[in-house]
Amino acid sequence: TSFADAAKRTAQISYDLKFDGEAVFYSWPSKESVAEYTRDESNIEWAQHDLELFLTDYISKSGAEEIYLVAHSMGNRGLTRAITNVIKEHPEYKEKIKEIILAAPDIDADVFKRDIAPKMIQTIQKPITLYVSSDDLALKASKEVHGYARAGDSGDGLVVINGIETVDATGIDTSFLSHSYFADTSSIIADIFDLIKTG
Repeated sequence: TSFADAAKRTAQISYDLKFDGEAVFYSWPSKESVAEYTRDESNIEWAQHDLELFLTDYISKSGAEEIYLVAHSMGNRGLTRAITNVIKEHPEYKEKIKEIILAAPDIDADVFKRDIAPKMIQTIQKPITLYVSSDDLALKASKEVHGYARAGDSGDGLVVINGIETVDATGIDTSFLSHSYFADTSSIIADIFDLIKTG
């Protein structure tokens, strides 16, 4: 996703949710190309440190008291580790985090279940919602590349972890890749709206 596309998507989600607050996004240097997929994997790993600095600055200096974090696809690799590290270093920040939404995470499902999710749950102690789909062609392609199921693909079975709410969005997206359902589908927008309004 390009910087411009990320900005548009952030604005669109904020508008659709009627979000009464600042909509802020962090854009990491994606190459926006299937052919550059492995380079993107290196880029998101490299960007994690800067994302930690960004989150630390925003949480400590913005004055925001209620922060909702949303990541999509490979961006989940950066956010899941970055926010865990930030809260581990600054546990006082956790009171400002209200919800973490992980949409279609392009993360190894077993690594997510064994390593990432338990650390997030134990460290952050805030609601986490995971959106998955067996229709997601981008994640199916990622599975072919890596040889292992992705956390956002429910085709090999739902990722169900105590402490994380999993929402299966299979069958609700009619787009070509079915990879952006979290922002393009009214029922998912309504679900996220409910998460923000009622917790």
